[in-house]
Amino acid sequence: MNIGLFTDTYFPQVSGVATSIKTLRDQLEKQGHQVYIFTTTDPKVDTNVYERNIFRFTSIPFVSFTDRRIAVSGFIRAAQIAKELNLDIVHTQTEFSLGWMGKFVAKSLKIPLIHTYHTMYEDYLHYVANGKLLKPYHVKQMMRAFCYHIDGVIAPSERVKNSIRGYGIEVPIRIIPTGVNLEQYQRENHRDEWRDSLGYDKFTPILLSLSRLAYEKNIQEVIKSLPAILKEVPNAQLLIVGDGPARTSLENQVHDLGLDNNVQFTGEINNDEVYRFYQSADLFVSASDSESQGLTYIEALASHLKVVAKSGVYTDALLDDKSLGQTFETEAQLVQAIKDYIEHPNAYDDPKPREKKLYEISADYFGKQVVDYYNVAISSHTDLEVEEIESESESE
Repeated sequence: MNIGLFTDTYFPQVSGVATSIKTLRDQLEKQGHQVYIFTTTDPKVDTNVYERNIFRFTSIPFVSFTDRRIAVSGFIRAAQIAKELNLDIVHTQTEFSLGWMGKFVAKSLKIPLIHTYHTMYEDYLHYVANGKLLKPYHVKQMMRAFCYHIDGVIAPSERVKNSIRGYGIEVPIRIIPTGVNLEQYQRENHRDEWRDSLGYDKFTPILLSLSRLAYEKNIQEVIKSLPAILKEVPNAQLLIVGDGPARTSLENQVHDLGLDNNVQFTGEINNDEVYRFYQSADLFVSASDSESQGLTYIEALASHLKVVAKSGVYTDALLDDKSLGQTFETEAQLVQAIKDYIEHPNAYDDPKPREKKLYEISADYFGKQVVDYYNVAISSHTDLEVEEIESESESE
């Protein structure tokens, strides 16, 4: 199968979407399919250097998200490339420039289009004119317009599916959570060495926060709760991995609370080094309430790290056994969960729920589900084309 993935975000950009697409590409190629990435140009990428099966289109920074980009041209070129590649299906990963380019290509070649809805935009409206310009209504209209005349949608979670249905969109929807490469997070463990390089000894309880440092990730709530955590776990350390627009604000918050000796910011790290931070930590902690699919959560689980996360539709379903982690609604529940896991690290190590969950979140399972959905879309699209041809013949 020849597959075209259309995305505004791809490596070297750092995001959950970029990681998800890279995982999908690897799994599709592992199954023997040909995968082609249609994406934006990036200042960090030398356009004179060949990238295998990647086509980049002239782009500019996106308003309010300057580290994200929007293509400004290339529809005709993309259609020509796709025709030469003999694409069987288009899979869009964005509702913006490359998404519409993908729709144009699919319509031009008369091939099916599947779309993955990655981002719950209602959680990000405050980035544009402080939330005064765009409202949830505009998100609804945007999604209805984009999903018109497509063959199906992949929703990474029940929460995302419910939102799509709430917009009045009636196209087929299949829930397929993004998987992770388990082997990538289960490499040889040099825990003590890595902890030492970060300035921690082997007995220090490390609470890990790993994500883009954006306000909607709600890292500020974890920092705010740290004094209460330290009363129960006096030597706990919060390790904040990542970078983003909220970093300065978070660093100021840490300083104002007098927590400089208990919090470390690493800045942005290479994606290939992420597993080291999971393996170095004792718990993964997150207060984010904007997750449609928490890739960092499942990366933590793949690293055999327990997760303490803010209660929500997605996290409650993911962390459905204490051998995986717990969710919280209040600061007291957060503190108690952390204390419980730190003081009794081996108390909840039932292997059966973990083994089942690891298979469900594996990249291998993810890839197989997506290919199955592609086959359904191609079959349905072919049947629809036959019906249209027969209808046209009858009318003549």
